[in-house]
Amino acid sequence: MEVLQDSYLKEQKKLLALHGFRDKEKGRELEEKSRRGGKKKVQEYLKSIGLDAGKYAENEKMEINRLEPKIDTDYPKPSFAYRFFYESPNASIEEPYFWLLHHLKVDQGFSGVIKIADIFTASELSAISGTLQFRLAQQQEKAAQYLRGISEMVKALFQIVREVRILNEKLKYYTDSKKQGDVGRVAEIALKGQWVDLVEGGAKNPGSVYGLAQQVGFTIVPDLFFRIKVDKPENVARAVRNIEFNEKIKEVLSRKLEQYYIWKEKTEEELVVRRKFILKYLRQHYNTILLYKSWVTPYLRTIRRMGMSERHLESADIVTAFETSRIDLEFLSYKPASGKYRPVILASFSYRTMPQMSFMAEGYQKGPIHVGQVEVVLRSYNWTDEQIKNYKEYREASDMELLKTIDETIRQTMDALGDELKEYLDLQEGEEGKKEDEEKRREEPMLEPFTALFSGFSELLSGFFPSFRESKKKEKTPIEEESDKKKADDAINFGLYQTYKNFKKSHGFLSW
Repeated sequence: MEVLQDSYLKEQKKLLALHGFRDKEKGRELEEKSRRGGKKKVQEYLKSIGLDAGKYAENEKMEINRLEPKIDTDYPKPSFAYRFFYESPNASIEEPYFWLLHHLKVDQGFSGVIKIADIFTASELSAISGTLQFRLAQQQEKAAQYLRGISEMVKALFQIVREVRILNEKLKYYTDSKKQGDVGRVAEIALKGQWVDLVEGGAKNPGSVYGLAQQVGFTIVPDLFFRIKVDKPENVARAVRNIEFNEKIKEVLSRKLEQYYIWKEKTEEELVVRRKFILKYLRQHYNTILLYKSWVTPYLRTIRRMGMSERHLESADIVTAFETSRIDLEFLSYKPASGKYRPVILASFSYRTMPQMSFMAEGYQKGPIHVGQVEVVLRSYNWTDEQIKNYKEYREASDMELLKTIDETIRQTMDALGDELKEYLDLQEGEEGKKEDEEKRREEPMLEPFTALFSGFSELLSGFFPSFRESKKKEKTPIEEESDKKKADDAINFGLYQTYKNFKKSHGFLSW
């Protein structure tokens, strides 16, 4: 068992506490301090105190030497644990990993398997390190391409959101102009001002509304143009006919209002269509960013695994001039749930090997054969599905800092765009959902006689056969939950001991 550095252990204990593996005896103290500190949730309080959160973690204390005190590890406290070494100076030591994996999965019934860790570290001057660096460069180049694509698309996202915002501002004038009262009148005046300035060219154009006002006899035209309001272009003639002015002014006014209302109708249609297109494009652009992120994730995981562990490089087990390597493997196996809890066995492997590069018979490819020593620790737990998920996230949080950085960067970018981005994305989904609901409503009347007939049969059967009725799932009492936990304990006790005993017997270890 490797003695962990103090700084690394503090960081891991903090992550354990954040992911729910906390000391039950300190639970009340933690809740009291979180309330006193003005934090509503315990999680927020733990994040705010930094590394001090580690003192609330319930981590494992393992005995390495009976004459010395137990040491802290970066694992949650197990129900039971077994630890043993296996060393072979000539044979490959990959066999213990696959033996235990097969034995737990097939012989002991721990059918569910999740790989948690797979970390490799080699000395800098070893032959395998040179091969590894060449492959690593290829992975880094591909990941860099995707990251550049993500960066450019995130930059373009700001421009798309800005364009949607401008379209919304323009369309607000059109929607408000259809309202009654002062709101509609002011919006209509604003739209007419835009038409006069942008379409007609303002006072510089002699034929515009403001240009005609400078001519004798047409001074009143701008006042009449901005005062008259109709719903459709067809109603312009009737609205102009009712005013008491000479026919020439009515003629000019009708022409200007007809041109304006046709412009208003067509531009509103154009803006609505353009807005729908931009919203769909925004959704597509956003999904493409998420797709690129999912594509780059495997490359970053591979880079993280091939990049070697700095903590292991500083270990005394790795010597730069020697052909040495360190491999950390870990998998979690579990049985089907007995109620709320699952019997879980966590198998951890720590290899110190001397990789020997040799040519394989198939394909004449050069590859390493690992010989040396492996330390195996088997730990048992009674975990719920949520705790299994939390442990997996805990290990990912400690290993995949690079992925966290990328996720955080994208999240901060989305936050910088504000609630508008989420609002526009939801708006586009809502419009599509509304269209689907309308199509379903059209289909429902055609199928209604058949659905009503079958629903009547189900009600009739439920009267004679109670099993046809829907029954709510009852929540288990604390006594029943304790019974389920005991069943899981019994399954763990048997499975863990049998695995440990059978491995020792099959490999010629001293056993009884």
